[in-house]
Amino acid sequence: MAPARRNLKVRYGLIMLALVTVIGLMTGFVPSVSAGTPPPTTAVLVPANGSTLSGTTTSAATASNASSVSFVLFGGSFGYSGKLLCSAALTYYGWLCTWNTTTVPNGSYTLVSYASNSTETGVSAGVSITVSNFQINAYGGTGISDPTAITSGPDGALWFTNASGNSSIGRVTTAGVVTNYTAPSIVGPSGITAGPDGALWFTNQGVYNGPTYIGSSIGRITTAGVVTDYTAPSIDSPLDITTGPDGALWLGNADGNPDTGSPYSSIGRITTSGVVTNYADGEHIDSPSGIISGPDGALWFTNRYGGSIGRITTGGVITDYSGTGVDEPDGITTGPDGALWFTNYGNNSIGRITTGGVVTNYTGTGISEPEAIITGPDGALWFTNYGNNSIGRITTSGVVTNYTGTGIDGPTGITVGPDGALWFDNYIGDTIGRITP
Repeated sequence: MAPARRNLKVRYGLIMLALVTVIGLMTGFVPSVSAGTPPPTTAVLVPANGSTLSGTTTSAATASNASSVSFVLFGGSFGYSGKLLCSAALTYYGWLCTWNTTTVPNGSYTLVSYASNSTETGVSAGVSITVSNFQINAYGGTGISDPTAITSGPDGALWFTNASGNSSIGRVTTAGVVTNYTAPSIVGPSGITAGPDGALWFTNQGVYNGPTYIGSSIGRITTAGVVTDYTAPSIDSPLDITTGPDGALWLGNADGNPDTGSPYSSIGRITTSGVVTNYADGEHIDSPSGIISGPDGALWFTNRYGGSIGRITTGGVITDYSGTGVDEPDGITTGPDGALWFTNYGNNSIGRITTGGVVTNYTGTGISEPEAIITGPDGALWFTNYGNNSIGRITTSGVVTNYTGTGIDGPTGITVGPDGALWFDNYIGDTIGRITP
């Protein structure tokens, strides 16, 4: 045999040995390989390359010189480096195995089969598949009453506000176990966010007692349930709250009343030690509803009744943007495309604004009184439709999809959970919902 050809054969054998060893380590089975003997061959027949799978599915493969065949999955959001799905059985139609796609997160994967005998293993070419399962769950529990906003906590659970029902802070695990926390200072809680200090921060809108709200404050709750309350004359009917790029919490004060020292709607800032600063100019802030840190290092907010989108730097410089289609904007989030996306409650649409202030408006079937909006793990924007009990999805190119089903009842807040699903409040149904993207 010529040296070059002999070296090529040896190299092939070493590559196959390494590949078989890696797959064996990933799947828990390491077969021995007989040097110089061609390994079994195998190929995935079903599913076809590029298939989208859901529910329970059957995979098929051909194999020669093999006594067993298994299917292994690579990739996905969890970065599987070899997840054993099932061991196939030899049938008249080839090697078949049935597996449940809901055992892995939705996403894109590479599926391979490998065939083994007592001494050798062969690996198929990879087949690209997408797992896509639509599933809605709703979790009830003692203390869930008019839930309004929701966020992922640092403890791997979801935290939410129970607004006008029983004025409390709720916690739900990804398994659906609910805990409820109350305190005298929790009055009409509205927005909630994970703070930079490992605690949850929330707004207490208070109780309306014209011409102002009584009990308005900013709350902090540890993951152990210890509540601290911060008040200031300028805190007046705060709604949403977010962590700013400067390590402080930023919030929107929807109301303004001369008797409280805050004659106009304003944007507030509170440090983790409780120091409050207030920004108001009487012109560019009008009932701020949603607020979020933008990709440009500023805070962006919605002026619900001003019909505009506001921007405030961490130094307090305020800019206001209006545009066609901006109508009672409510929720706002940073999109995957570097723009800000917001909901227009007033005209049933989804808006987009660049950091330069250029506004685009998108309408679509199923958008009805949209409230909160968040960037999903799939690179699309997800939002709640309070008006028709549905969850909406819009791509960055403006394609709208609407999801309905049992378990969605007056959805308000929405967030991405630690499990990669979307979690939302059901204000009417007094439950916490979960939907797989």
